[in-house]
Amino acid sequence: MELSKNSHGGEIQTQKMTYKHVLTFITCALAITGPAAITYSCAGMNYQGVANYLQVPVSSVAFYMTLVYLSIAIFAAPLGNIMERYNQRVVVTVCAVMVGGAELAMSQFTALWMWYVAGVIQGIGITCVQWLLVTGCINKWFKKGAGLALGLCMAGTGLGGVVFNLVGQTVLAGDVSHWRECYVVYGVCILALSVPFTSLCFRRSPQEWGVLPYGEAINESDRDKEYDGTKLPGMDYKVAIRKPYFWMLMVAGGLMNCMGIMPQLFTTYTQWLAYVGFAGPIVALLALFGTLEAFTQGGQAAGKVIIGAVESKSIPAAIILAGIGGISGLCLIWFGGMSGVLNCMWAGGIVYGLVYGLVPTLHPYLIRVLFGQKDYEKIFSRQLIVTQLLGAFAASGWALVYETFTWNGYFTLGIIIIVIELVIAYFAAKIGFKDTNHAYDPQRKEPIADVKAESQAA
Repeated sequence: MELSKNSHGGEIQTQKMTYKHVLTFITCALAITGPAAITYSCAGMNYQGVANYLQVPVSSVAFYMTLVYLSIAIFAAPLGNIMERYNQRVVVTVCAVMVGGAELAMSQFTALWMWYVAGVIQGIGITCVQWLLVTGCINKWFKKGAGLALGLCMAGTGLGGVVFNLVGQTVLAGDVSHWRECYVVYGVCILALSVPFTSLCFRRSPQEWGVLPYGEAINESDRDKEYDGTKLPGMDYKVAIRKPYFWMLMVAGGLMNCMGIMPQLFTTYTQWLAYVGFAGPIVALLALFGTLEAFTQGGQAAGKVIIGAVESKSIPAAIILAGIGGISGLCLIWFGGMSGVLNCMWAGGIVYGLVYGLVPTLHPYLIRVLFGQKDYEKIFSRQLIVTQLLGAFAASGWALVYETFTWNGYFTLGIIIIVIELVIAYFAAKIGFKDTNHAYDPQRKEPIADVKAESQAA
């Protein structure tokens, strides 16, 4: 048992970390490091090889990733209902097989439409494996340090992107015609890092495995009546969608995702600098065109952990830190590139990682602390609709911005969106906490019972 302080200064016993909590965390972390990282961060590894084989433009092959995002937006709500009604361990495992199976199947495809079908299948699968499994599971299993745990899990997209891009390069060995072998390796890695763990080590809630959330009070009298058997605290979905901060968070989440997709064009920006000669010798910069992306991937891994840790202590502090990191990162990349100071660009890629922490950590964490756990999957799956719809069009949208308004317009718009999204998130949190009186906030300073009593007395 661990000891903590209640609102009156007395010591209470809380749930300690057990092997069940650790296995749950590992399951979530591997789901991000394997399936999610390979799906998002390594898709481009085989674009050129497939395009050469099919004799089509690379953009035609890359369109299957747009279908992945669209599928997440379309199927998030139905899958949220399915996760609520049926055995989640079975649902998540089936979805993990869909992600890995689609990747394996790509090694045998012979026509472009097959990739498009696979994109839809992967989108459906990744909805459960990445979003509904990890965000829902961490928020239910960790009352203490949920933000940090979620940040550590989501950092897997950056870490996995680095590792599996190197794996893909090794398999291709400089010859893009080996794309079939690469898909096989990726598919096996997805299945190996997900299915054994989701099928054996996953439970919907800690109560189903005979424990409480990490950091939860052991004695019922100290628990503020937050848990009743296996019932979870929280706001009903029908009540939640009538709250203005529900819709504010939906808009903020969509804008956050736009900023998460913005770095997909950083490599294009570096190549442009090389050709126009702003950043020094053309040959030297062309040899380093992937360096900014590498620094950004590393920055996003660290950024998710940092934002996750900070938000567990203070949501306003996390919002301010993300804003400072995002704006300063874009400025360093922008002006460093234009002035030929490459070290500023690399530093900007790392610092920009702080704003990466918003979509996978701050957004789901805010949903948890404002609406609770009762209907979390249903509420969060509805939020994903707007988040992923904007994500589906952000990549081509950002390209249109720089083609129309130059790179100056690209970076200026990015800074404006960061400010807007964080202002919306801040006021959504402020309004939500005032409305709920911090009833579902793990960091609240007083028991729910006392809060209700004071409210009735007032």
